Amino acid sequence: MTEQRTVRGLATIALLKALYDAGKDHIDMFVPFVRDAIPRMLAPTFTPAELQLDITAHHGLTIPEHTVETILSRLTKKRLVVKEHGHFQATGLANPSSDILSRRVYAEQAITSLASRLREYGREAGLPINTNDQAINLLLIFVGANQPDLLLNHFEAATSAVPDGLTRAESRTVARFIKDVALEDPQLKVALQEVIAGLVLQNALLLRDISDASRRFDDLLVALDSNFLLGALGFAGPNTERSFRESLDILKECGVRLDVFEQTVDEMVRILTMYEYKLATHAGRESLHPSDITRHLLTSGATPADIREAIALLPHQLRQLGLRARTTPNRDPRYTLDESTLSEALRRPAETATTPRVQHDVDAVAAVLTLRAGHPATSLENATALFATTNSYVVKTIRDWFLAAGELGVAPAVHHRALTNAAWLKKPASAQRLVLHELVTLCAAALAPSRRLWDSFLAHLKHLEITGTITSDEAAILVASELTDRILSECDEETLEEDSMLAIRTRVLEGFRAEAMLVADAATSRATSLEEQHRRLVLVQYGRADWICRVLSFFPVAALASAYVIGTIAIFPGRWDSIPRGWAGAARVAVVVMGLIGGVALYNGFNLRDTRLALEAWLRPRVRRRMLGTSVVF
Repeated sequence: MTEQRTVRGLATIALLKALYDAGKDHIDMFVPFVRDAIPRMLAPTFTPAELQLDITAHHGLTIPEHTVETILSRLTKKRLVVKEHGHFQATGLANPSSDILSRRVYAEQAITSLASRLREYGREAGLPINTNDQAINLLLIFVGANQPDLLLNHFEAATSAVPDGLTRAESRTVARFIKDVALEDPQLKVALQEVIAGLVLQNALLLRDISDASRRFDDLLVALDSNFLLGALGFAGPNTERSFRESLDILKECGVRLDVFEQTVDEMVRILTMYEYKLATHAGRESLHPSDITRHLLTSGATPADIREAIALLPHQLRQLGLRARTTPNRDPRYTLDESTLSEALRRPAETATTPRVQHDVDAVAAVLTLRAGHPATSLENATALFATTNSYVVKTIRDWFLAAGELGVAPAVHHRALTNAAWLKKPASAQRLVLHELVTLCAAALAPSRRLWDSFLAHLKHLEITGTITSDEAAILVASELTDRILSECDEETLEEDSMLAIRTRVLEGFRAEAMLVADAATSRATSLEEQHRRLVLVQYGRADWICRVLSFFPVAALASAYVIGTIAIFPGRWDSIPRGWAGAARVAVVVMGLIGGVALYNGFNLRDTRLALEAWLRPRVRRRMLGTSVVF
């Protein structure tokens, strides 16, 4: 029974998305569930709380009581129910939606198929999943833990690689299933997409005022953090770039004004300059924190020259994103709060309050509060200004500091995913690709090696290098190899043993050698192909040159032959006197030539054919050199 209720609950979530796509607003999409529950009320009159319990029991959907009351008020206006003394009574017209049951059955079948495939995948991966109930819960925890809480004053997102309630092995298995199986199967992909979108819609129920979800942002200015912008510019890989750019597009569609503070641009330059410096040496590459940006730069083979070029192009690329750098407003003590307390809360153990990272975040918060100028921010829609970041710890720290200062409403910092999901509720038709891109990014984060595992890997690497087990070149290959990242992502342990490290070294170096051999074979094949093409081209040119030599050799031989014939005719008796006086000189020449040819012929067997062939042979290398240049061997 538990499994059936779980499947039904998840199918209901998917059904919410289908109703929303059909043009239902944030209230109307729940009306079919209320109308479906009314005929099941045993007493003539009922309360919103009783309807709420019935909907939860039959659909696995928990609608807050105030939302049920709002729906019943709409039905009262349509005379489908009447209200007396706080109780409601059906008028006989409140029949259930004609297709809700059939659509839910269809959704249940899709969800069951998704759960069954996850169980099968888990069994092959060595993670037994006994029931569809367990499979669905794994999916819900993984996906749901990475969806921001849309409660007022709780705009943040969990970005942990291991969501609460899942082991590391479970989290990685679900992530690999989504990435390698669900997103590759069209039917499973649609079912998963509907579930994720439905979860966001269901979270909208938790808003104090559900109408906020459909309201436009009221001239909201959002200043973006450096890590988000670097991701949108492709420094964290193509999946993150697509997801972040989709977020920018949907925020713009919702009327959000996107900006970047000049201090944020400076921070981006500092980050890239750090990578330029550290990518230049093996020791520097080893010291890099294993972030998404680090992994992408290392595995893509980025060089310091690439980073210098990126820094030079940074202002142009930001303009291409439609962003302009703006100076932060001067602090106004009437609106800013205790910045020293915030600096202390934001700094890490090895940092000070003046550390550039800490100072940047404090400046951004002060700028947002100054831009608000004391305007009350009761919701995202009327928050006036926000600082959007990818760091959930920073969001939580700023929110706690904001509330501790006695302030109410929306804190000055928000997680970018919470902001994007709020925009998604306003423009669901524009967010279809975004849902999947975010999911791919979340799976990549879940599969990435942890900081502790990376530090353990680097410690073993340094030990192997010191002891001479591996060379500095091999160590550099291990740090920068994409295969290393994939192998570490498969490790469920948080630390490495030396045997595991040696196994990783063997796999990576063998893979590197195999890849190098493939590259060498491909280069040899290309060289051979180019050599053959060159040889054929030379042969074609040779043929043309030989034809030209053959033609040219005929002209002098033909002239000699003509002179010989004319001279022979001229010496016959009576012929000389018949030659016109103007041709006498030419006749004498012809006779002399004929005499020379005859003398040479008597001496060494002269014949015209041999003369032509000899002349052709003399011309051939000279014509070929003229046509093909001096680099070709003749």
